[in-house]
Amino acid sequence: IGRTVARVREAVVSTQSTGMEKEGMAKEEAHKKIFMMDSRGLIVKTRTDLSEHKIHFAKDMAGTKSLEEVVKTIKPTALIGASATPNTFTKPIIEEMTRNNERPIIFALSNPTSKSECTADEAYTWSNNKAVFASGSPFPRY
Repeated sequence: IGRTVARVREAVVSTQSTGMEKEGMAKEEAHKKIFMMDSRGLIVKTRTDLSEHKIHFAKDMAGTKSLEEVVKTIKPTALIGASATPNTFTKPIIEEMTRNNERPIIFALSNPTSKSECTADEAYTWSNNKAVFASGSPFPRY
């Protein structure tokens, strides 16, 4: 899709910043580009329940439990799911990702298939076949 990891605008993820660091980005800069959500919502500085490893990713902005709201606000390049919460990447979320990106990156990495954030068919259908999709579960080939 013509981008290095370091050029990704922002991402809503459940992983570390290692890929961006390997591309030459400082750890602190990589942390600024990563917006994380957990079961209690967006990781923000006003939360008092953050564990040590989440504090580095806390943003100075209003908190929300809505992934759709986060996608509309930050306009991420990629969504990376590792929550094991099915149907997290909904039609409105993927449609918003498609409005904001020529090739939205949708990584629904949870498994088994019943726990995937969305299916391959959903990602492709809701993005008009523009999504770059990867999964942690086996889906039919496209």
